[in-house]
Amino acid sequence: MEKTMNGLYTICEWISKGAWLNLIWLVYLIAGIGLTAVPTAIAAFIVIRKWLRGETDLKIWRTFHTAFITACIKSWKPALLFTGTLILLMTQAAYFFINGGAHPVQLAATVLFITVIGGISLYLFPVWVHYELSFIQIVKQAALIAIISPLHTLLMAFSAAALVLLFAAIPALIPFFGLVTFAVAFMVPAYHRFIQISRKKEALQTEMVS
Repeated sequence: MEKTMNGLYTICEWISKGAWLNLIWLVYLIAGIGLTAVPTAIAAFIVIRKWLRGETDLKIWRTFHTAFITACIKSWKPALLFTGTLILLMTQAAYFFINGGAHPVQLAATVLFITVIGGISLYLFPVWVHYELSFIQIVKQAALIAIISPLHTLLMAFSAAALVLLFAAIPALIPFFGLVTFAVAFMVPAYHRFIQISRKKEALQTEMVS
């Protein structure tokens, strides 16, 4: 009975932490009129990564705010990438709609492009907060990990699709968990994969030394 109560307490505690992080994220996003989408996402991913590393007693708002300020200075390139990609995809979709279809080669190229961009997008923020890399290296690393980690990538994609369906069915959950659940769905598998890659590198280095 005691274990059950402790388990329920832990679950409630993490639900409250997630809701609090989501609220902070949402407030900063609205206050920035959407222009702070990238730095707020980076700040939230940093908080979640710290949780995964065992830093469960951190001050959520203070950690988020500090990370947000830093990200505002460094995240203009991802912001431009997201904006440019979105405009490009919308333009392509509009073109297909107006012309009533597309040539098979064009369609295949577009699907491939969307797949690559989608894979990079899934890993972009996790890679950003986990590694100390330049922006170009972040994009390359995100693309590489997406390619060599098909199971993790599919898990992240299916999780995102499931969350979209969930929030479409229960929109009242969006203000409380609409953002943070997506971040968790991306960060947890990605972090697990990062650890696997790190351990493989360490094992390989040990073998080479010995």
